[in-house]
Amino acid sequence: MKRCKIRRSVLGLLILSIFALGLSTGWCRSKTTIRFAYNFTGNDPKAPIFEPYLKQFQKQNPDIHLVLEPNTAAMPDIQAKIYTAAAADNLPDVFQFWPGPGILKNLVDGKKIANLKDYVTRDQRFKEYFKQDFYYDGSVRFRKNGPIWGLPCELYYMYLAVNKKLFAKAGVAYPKTYEELKAILPKFRAKGIVPIAMAGKDQDLNVCFWFGMLNRFGTNAEITKGITTGAVEKYPAFLKSAQVIYDLAGAGAFPDGCVSLQASEALSLFDQGKAAMFYGGTWYFGNVSAKTAADCDVIPLWTFAGGKGDPQELLGGVSQTYLVSSKSWQDRNKRAAIDKFLHHVINPVLEEKLVNYAAPMLPVKGGPDISPLVVKATQLQKTASRMTPNYDSIGSQQGNDALNSLSQALLNRSITPQEAVKKLGAEIKAGLQN
Repeated sequence: MKRCKIRRSVLGLLILSIFALGLSTGWCRSKTTIRFAYNFTGNDPKAPIFEPYLKQFQKQNPDIHLVLEPNTAAMPDIQAKIYTAAAADNLPDVFQFWPGPGILKNLVDGKKIANLKDYVTRDQRFKEYFKQDFYYDGSVRFRKNGPIWGLPCELYYMYLAVNKKLFAKAGVAYPKTYEELKAILPKFRAKGIVPIAMAGKDQDLNVCFWFGMLNRFGTNAEITKGITTGAVEKYPAFLKSAQVIYDLAGAGAFPDGCVSLQASEALSLFDQGKAAMFYGGTWYFGNVSAKTAADCDVIPLWTFAGGKGDPQELLGGVSQTYLVSSKSWQDRNKRAAIDKFLHHVINPVLEEKLVNYAAPMLPVKGGPDISPLVVKATQLQKTASRMTPNYDSIGSQQGNDALNSLSQALLNRSITPQEAVKKLGAEIKAGLQN
């Protein structure tokens, strides 16, 4: 009996020693869990690059349990999902989000997301981004000398891509002015070439095209005032730009039935050499074939006689951000895990891989895997007098939706420019009240 007790005591001491050794070497260390909701999934062209990179993080950080929550729904549905999670105090620890006009303010007012300004200013890599004015879009998201609600996930700027071969075929030069543009439209049509690939069904394209016109006609102060107050009839830039869209549609500048075209269909016309020009954001051009891209140039949008806008100015902005739950940021263990994760997804290695699909946050250099269009766009951006934040970062969501539907009506010529501007003002005011 005595021997059995001794054996049990020795065995017990051995088990305790093994247990203590396990604690000291981290065998029993619990993992920190972080949830990440993201949009670069499904049919997004960045998904094949981005999602394997997330799995790489999981392999490199065995002490962190990364729970992935891919979002394949449309942006309004994603916004609704995030709002529901915020109301239930169940936001993902980190999530990709395109706030749009006024949308982020709800999360800020509800104290649901973390202010990362102190974190950014102490971090060697991240503070470099915010040295450039381009990152401050004037919205609640990134206001200079104010809080920083999230980190840039995807940047873009708007420019005009032109097919050199088609211009040579039509025997015309690149249009620097609206008058020059109108003069070459019939020459393209005579050669069976669509002058401008336009997708009226795509809100990004038709709204940004209207913004491009606005930016050429009026000053930033005028346009911002109109969009944030609804007093659009007070500023001539709104009516003049609406008139241009209406007139170009009547002059055959766009594909037949362009109101029903998606962005991918319009871009396909340009890629196949059927359209001479394409005005859009940087995120489209990684999908242009290398063969077509090699024969293209990137130029600023044409100017207008009497316009107040700076012709060397480009529209751009932050299209998506990485937002962090304020609740998670207050947790010391989670903050350390989130810090590791943010450095994994915002870094030169991933940037280099994604450069063809989004405007880069880092300088772009030419290379065999980088689209010539993206390189040329970056060169154009460097010559710009300034980067003006796209106007969808201000105002109300209802006003932005109205810009979309009214732009479609102008492309379809089912509404007069005067009627469009009047309705736009009413919708902006109603959105501000809501």
